[in-house]
Amino acid sequence: MIDVFVYGSVLAGERNHHHIAPFLKAVQPGSVRGRLYDTGNGYPALILDDVNGYEVVGEWYLITGAGLKKFDELEEYFGPSHADNEYERVHVKDMSHHRSGWVYVWTDDRGCQEVTSGSWRKHLGRE
Repeated sequence: MIDVFVYGSVLAGERNHHHIAPFLKAVQPGSVRGRLYDTGNGYPALILDDVNGYEVVGEWYLITGAGLKKFDELEEYFGPSHADNEYERVHVKDMSHHRSGWVYVWTDDRGCQEVTSGSWRKHLGRE
């Protein structure tokens, strides 16, 4: 089983959750240090930031190996530092340090608007 931190369109009730649901074994709330950005395409992007104390809230998903492959497909991740990656997949620790796993991130904001609440659901008015 593999832990993945999710913070946007794959969260339960959001538009891409159905892609991952068949591989999902457990869900736990969590948060990581970083900044959230609205891509303008109906999903957010996370930039990790361990220095400035920003928090992005989401959920930890325990998934199968096939689920990680589905995540890679959905997030357009083709391997470490691949030129065609939409996101990079990196290992991260939860702010509580009780959990760690994979997360899909951007390395810069690409000029997108920051989601200052750190919550995609709040940003969409669903929380």
